[in-house]
Amino acid sequence: MRKRSVGFTLVELLVVITIIGMLMSLLLPAVNSAQEAARRATCNNRIREICTATIAYATAKQYFPGYRNPPVFSNNNTQGPAVSWQVTLLPYLSEQALYDNWVNNQNGPVPVPRRDMFVCPSDANAAASLTGTTSYAVNSGRQDRVDQANTNQGTVTVSGTERYEGIFNFLSHPATNKQLRLQFGTMRDGDATTVMVTENLDVNEWGTPNPTEDLMGVMWEPNGPSLFLRINKERGKRTDFNNPATIRFARPSSNHPGVFLTGFVSTNVRSIDENIQSTVWERLMTPDGQKLWQINNTLYAAQNVPVSDSDF
Repeated sequence: MRKRSVGFTLVELLVVITIIGMLMSLLLPAVNSAQEAARRATCNNRIREICTATIAYATAKQYFPGYRNPPVFSNNNTQGPAVSWQVTLLPYLSEQALYDNWVNNQNGPVPVPRRDMFVCPSDANAAASLTGTTSYAVNSGRQDRVDQANTNQGTVTVSGTERYEGIFNFLSHPATNKQLRLQFGTMRDGDATTVMVTENLDVNEWGTPNPTEDLMGVMWEPNGPSLFLRINKERGKRTDFNNPATIRFARPSSNHPGVFLTGFVSTNVRSIDENIQSTVWERLMTPDGQKLWQINNTLYAAQNVPVSDSDF
């Protein structure tokens, strides 16, 4: 009598392989989803950490840092390059030694070192970088004036009252040295509905000297909604960091599917739908009671209806 073979037939092997393939196709999306959830949680925590450090700074100084700040060079504080908001926050992020490096060396460390706290794990380019690439930008209001002699950069006057347009301003004005310091505790719109930090995949290295607004901040449109600062459009496409025409990248962008994470003055962090209405987003960015709208060089006070949770 013939003995039955103990091996598998070709058909049986193909069936097993097919079943394994089907199981993998079912499991892979779940694995990817779990990995993205972990990356988003890490990003959320890092934004909250930045918000907490900013509040600690504002509590100590009684004003918020700028997207561009005076030099911190110890030998002559009026000389040397201006520094970014990240540099000013280093002591409040347990990075006193790195901050001292800037104080003792006019240009800071070269190259700018990588710091995980400034990187979203879902930002593949920044996550792979060994230098100071960052994934986060701050609320700098509407675009500052091109005319550097204008003493009201970061603010606008409506009905005789000077109102701030964002949180992080140009703190050392080149012509007048005017300090546009937004004081802590003066959010007329409420801390929980005033944007502080958000994601942007197209900002420059955090230690870049003399940073500009479009490389460190996100801005809102002074002329009403348009396609100029389109949320989550052309993300990660910025290649020229010296061309003013690329200012369109000064908007929120993220690799989290369909959303971008945003931290508020209250230090809470929320996932914002990438299709949020532009007028709602602009109202969230304005701290001083109402969004300031400019049409044909005429300033209007608009959108002063309070923003609620149902709006975003």
